[in-house]
Amino acid sequence: GVEDVRKVSVDFASDGQLRLLEDETRIDEVKARRDRLRGQYHTLLEKLSTDGVLPEGLHLHPAPTEYLWAVFIVDSRAFSWNASYVLIPFADLLNHSQEKGITDYGREADSMVFKAKDNVAAGEQVYL
Repeated sequence: GVEDVRKVSVDFASDGQLRLLEDETRIDEVKARRDRLRGQYHTLLEKLSTDGVLPEGLHLHPAPTEYLWAVFIVDSRAFSWNASYVLIPFADLLNHSQEKGITDYGREADSMVFKAKDNVAAGEQVYL
């Protein structure tokens, strides 16, 4: 839930916590991302309050933390593909490794195909 995401995402860090990064460039990037997300949140609220956007009688007003949680969940599971981002069901359940991960992924027919950097022996763990 939202509480779990706050523990791992700098999007939820206070300015004091961000200073612990000791990297002004990274701190500025995080603050710019937060500002952009706040702007997107307010734009979303404006669109949701516009007549005709939602079915009659349905009112949706997510809290800012719920919006950030949703953005974080999508961002942490999305794959870059064809200048866009896609969600691939179950792919976020795969183990991750920078050293042993895949080199490439792409669509073949109706499937998403992942290609390993090196040969994988039978019984060896596969990483994304």
